[in-house]
Amino acid sequence: MGSTVYRTFKHTGKIVEDTVGAKCAEIEKIEAEIGEWEERLELIHTNAKKALGSVKAIAKPKVVAFCDCGAEIYEGAKFCGECFKKIEQEASPDSPVSQ
Repeated sequence: MGSTVYRTFKHTGKIVEDTVGAKCAEIEKIEAEIGEWEERLELIHTNAKKALGSVKAIAKPKVVAFCDCGAEIYEGAKFCGECFKKIEQEASPDSPVSQ
């Protein structure tokens, strides 16, 4: 808004109240929309906290192998999380995964 007011003043030598009023109205509309989204987000956070409160513990997935790149491969993984190599076999925790 500031640049619009300044450009108008620079070219006309005066501040046009209609332009300032229109920009202020746009800002008010955006602020109201932000407020609505913040309320929605707070509701989502509240519901997530309630849902997580009912979960006793979230366990880390079991490591079943190591990729050629050295990254851990977790149970059920289809790709390495580091190099994205496709996992084609179930491997023991000490063996590298073949491609």
